[in-house]
Amino acid sequence: MRNTMPQKIFAVIDLGTNTTKCTIAAHEYDTLDIRAEYIEYNRLGAGLLPKSLLSPSAMLRTLKALESISKKARSYSVEKLWMVGTMALRTAQNSNELIDLITAQTDMSVEILDAQTEALYSYRAAQQVFGSPVENLLAFDIGGGSTELIVAEAGKAPEAQSIGLGIVTLTESYKAYDAIDETILKTMTGHALASLSSHLPITIAEPVIGMGGSVLALRDLLQANTNLSQKQGNVITRKTLENTIILLSKMSLVDRRGLPGMDPLRADVIIAGLIIIHSIITLQDADRFFVGPWGMRHGLLLNRTGAHNLIRR
Repeated sequence: MRNTMPQKIFAVIDLGTNTTKCTIAAHEYDTLDIRAEYIEYNRLGAGLLPKSLLSPSAMLRTLKALESISKKARSYSVEKLWMVGTMALRTAQNSNELIDLITAQTDMSVEILDAQTEALYSYRAAQQVFGSPVENLLAFDIGGGSTELIVAEAGKAPEAQSIGLGIVTLTESYKAYDAIDETILKTMTGHALASLSSHLPITIAEPVIGMGGSVLALRDLLQANTNLSQKQGNVITRKTLENTIILLSKMSLVDRRGLPGMDPLRADVIIAGLIIIHSIITLQDADRFFVGPWGMRHGLLLNRTGAHNLIRR
């Protein structure tokens, strides 16, 4: 019989460029049991370009999002809570202003993750897809302001890269919120391919695993609209992805928001996300990719608690 071990509750708040997310998990033995997850679409990175400044309205939205999420997190007896920032806080010249406001409001500190650390946490989450280590893989994690590429090769430490290409920045660069004409669609695709081409392909990488909100939004959309693809579970083909991009780009934002399975708050940036996904698997010459249900914050929890497994009841 195993010795009894007191269960501890841990949490992480991820201040992303597009969303603020919170994951709360119970740690027992070598497993993290996800108890709750919360998300706020506060668009911290909206308007960040071209001056690398967080706007006052974006900071206000983020403070309101944190107030809501913190209240929910406090309902759990949390042993330790980590609050981390990613691309928007890494690059904004006035990020200290927001961090000071957060500290004053929540009495919590904010840790800004460097790009390599963020990507390595994503790698830890990617490994959970198959339940055991995979020798050669390429994982990608698409955020609002950056895309992480993580390569694991047999016998070597994983290598991670962060590319300054995200769904918010790509959408804002072309004002591509509503229906997108073919010329703009091709230009956005060219932009994504050019940003990623010096990093791909990775010849040893198989399988390819996708993570992040855009990947999960695509999965949910396909599951709710069986006319878009054959039943594929957590594997999505390049052809299905191409058909979905064409369909969504022709739809108005209002119609896109009304699609079954579509999160209305993600409808304006989903096409940019799908373009980035398509660019990655095209450059990699992959005909499919696996959906990773976890993300960077889950990898952070695994790393910092010493757990090896994730479950969600």
